[in-house]
Amino acid sequence: MKIVITGASGYLGGRLTHYFAQNNSHEVIAASRKSLTFTQPIKSSQIDWHNSDSILALCDGADIIIHLASKSEPESEADYKSALLDNGLSSLKLMEAAENTDVNRFIYMSSIKVFGAHQSGHLDENTLVHPQSSYGITHKLVEDYLLAKHLKGTIEGIVCRLSNAVGAPKTQNDNLWCLIGNDFCRQAATMGKITLNTSGKAWRNFVAIKDIEKAFDTLLNVPANSLQNGLFNLGAAHSMRSIDLAKLIAKRAEILWTKKIAVSYPKGDSNTEAPTLDWKIDRLCNLGWQPQKIHLIEEIDNTLKFCKQYFRS
Repeated sequence: MKIVITGASGYLGGRLTHYFAQNNSHEVIAASRKSLTFTQPIKSSQIDWHNSDSILALCDGADIIIHLASKSEPESEADYKSALLDNGLSSLKLMEAAENTDVNRFIYMSSIKVFGAHQSGHLDENTLVHPQSSYGITHKLVEDYLLAKHLKGTIEGIVCRLSNAVGAPKTQNDNLWCLIGNDFCRQAATMGKITLNTSGKAWRNFVAIKDIEKAFDTLLNVPANSLQNGLFNLGAAHSMRSIDLAKLIAKRAEILWTKKIAVSYPKGDSNTEAPTLDWKIDRLCNLGWQPQKIHLIEEIDNTLKFCKQYFRS
């Protein structure tokens, strides 16, 4: 199977590229607008999103496209026009190229942010979305195009709405440290404490990258008639408050380094409990995938070790 992964220089792209390269039956093409260097069996491809021939060549002969390339949330909010072009139009060009080269399956990584800035309550694939940011709006735009093509039968389109990833990167990448779980790990490793900017009572869903890898493996191999409308929520089985994640990371750091890690937050913050989040992943689980709590522990430990190795305390 020839798998093309866009955004291969990014956080999730780097992990997924190396994960699929472990399977000797796969030919993995790591695509990025940057010039990348990988060791065999991974092949690299530099893509020019403004050049149709470059996009077409990337898709030629591919069985699967895993499309992760996107501006980060801060980048998208800083320049909405660029976000519309890079997140939206470039993705549409890639879909059309995939159709024209007879790619079998196109998997797109979307985001929980299509539900708005503050997610709460019961959220499944049938819940109405209300994106409120350039990041969320452009991801919903790509979702709509791909799912429409899937329903027309021109390509097997899959949309994964990811909650919040936690896990160690393959290489250093500035964007990954704005993610809350990774930020907490970095604080614990470099400062010996974790400081929250809020009370941490907001509920979020945190999923281990190891579970994300296995989810994509599942979606690569399930038969087409199992895909339904092509839309899947991707996340952990249970959500938690940010303060609970901070305490879990502090506990893991204490076990690793036998050193007390304090967790603090603004004392004047509201005592009001935030509404809970029920992020439903049943549709994906019904395909045979199941997230494991132990994987989140493993990813936290590995991220703590990575921070200890690469950042000075």
